[in-house]
Amino acid sequence: MNHLHLLWLGEGGFISPHIDQIEEKDDEKYEFVAVLSLLSPKTLRLSTVTPTNDQNDDELKKVSKDVVIPHRSLYIMTGFSRFHLNHEILKDHPENQKLSIICRNKS
Repeated sequence: MNHLHLLWLGEGGFISPHIDQIEEKDDEKYEFVAVLSLLSPKTLRLSTVTPTNDQNDDELKKVSKDVVIPHRSLYIMTGFSRFHLNHEILKDHPENQKLSIICRNKS
């Protein structure tokens, strides 16, 4: 792992929906992120917006999946999940505090 940081979300903390950008530094790319989730469980929402099959092509349909991340677990995001899907940490139970160790690799 080439990049490591700690993320603490206090009571009621959350991460807004976002899509990661491909980070390039010195002609190297950070391809994946590994997250070790500590303290409390949290909910990761993955979502995408797609055109509907209706006659009106301007309408969009949001498709999402919530994944409960137990405390003391590891998850990895790479490729499609990281660079093409919106992902966010929901504001779960207001009393929960979340601590994560996040690692990024360089290719």
